[in-house]
Amino acid sequence: MSGNTMRIHSTLEKVLSIQSFIPAFFAFGVIDYFSCQLNLVVCSPVQEHLIMQTASFIPLCSPAITLFYVQPY
Repeated sequence: MSGNTMRIHSTLEKVLSIQSFIPAFFAFGVIDYFSCQLNLVVCSPVQEHLIMQTASFIPLCSPAITLFYVQPY
C-alpha cells in the first residue's frame, strides 16, 4: 500500500477504536436506572433526567469523533 493509504487506514482504525468505547457511557444510565428501580438509592427527578441524557450522549459523540479525526479527502 502507498503511504497515503496506510495513513488513511491508520486514522480509520483509530476512529473506530475510539467509537467502540462510546457505548460504555450507556452503562452509566443502565446502572442508574436499575439502582432507582431496585430502591438502592433515593431517586430524584434530576437523576431520572440524567438516565435519558446518557443515552442521548451516544448519538452526539459518534459524529463528533468522526468529524474531529477524519480529514477531508
